Amino acid sequence: MMRVGILTSIFLMPAATASPAQSLSTPKNMVATHAEKVCSGMANGWYWENKLAIGTMNVVLEQTLLLGKTTAFVATYGRLDTDKEDPAARVARYYQGTVYRTDDFSGDFDLQYDATMAPAPSNRSWSLVGVMLKARTAPSWIEIGLSRGDPDAATLSGFTAASTSAGKKSWNPVQAECAPACEIELKGDRTALYAFVNGRKIEEFSRLSLPIVKAYVQLNAQVNAVGDIIST
Repeated sequence: MMRVGILTSIFLMPAATASPAQSLSTPKNMVATHAEKVCSGMANGWYWENKLAIGTMNVVLEQTLLLGKTTAFVATYGRLDTDKEDPAARVARYYQGTVYRTDDFSGDFDLQYDATMAPAPSNRSWSLVGVMLKARTAPSWIEIGLSRGDPDAATLSGFTAASTSAGKKSWNPVQAECAPACEIELKGDRTALYAFVNGRKIEEFSRLSLPIVKAYVQLNAQVNAVGDIIST
């Protein structure tokens, strides 16, 4: 079995959707306004700035991408275009990153993440952190994670979510007791995919019902409202 240790970094970005069941969509109006190689071209990576609209708000995303053979890391800082650049904010708790990992996930694998989500009383909507297995060539994916905001910002739940190649989505919230962390885990064999929270199996999907080919893994965090935070 391929075992991929404990994943460690996450990505924070406002969602362009209305509910966790519709989460992790990609904005379709993003425009790159600046790009340059990192370390004056001496390292394998890029820095770029993107502008996108979320409702009536215009957002600037500053991103740094570092590339490895099977893993990529993306650090992202987001701000409204009316806000001044703030170097101190880039190292604050809402400055996060995404880990992408490519490998052969068609057989046995085991992905684990010790996840924490501190309460954020000032948040106005839902937020989540999760491990996702996603197809490169189709809109199918499966995710296991933690969420806050249903029915209020203090409520912490586990969840599984999935999307078929036809785009049909499912969302399954479950009770989760994390003191102080929950281990979220996504496992697979050649016939099925399994989602666990603290070693308890939450859901099982057959490979036939959820075809995920040419897969890669993302460790994500997401908020629904601009200005909301996730603190881990």
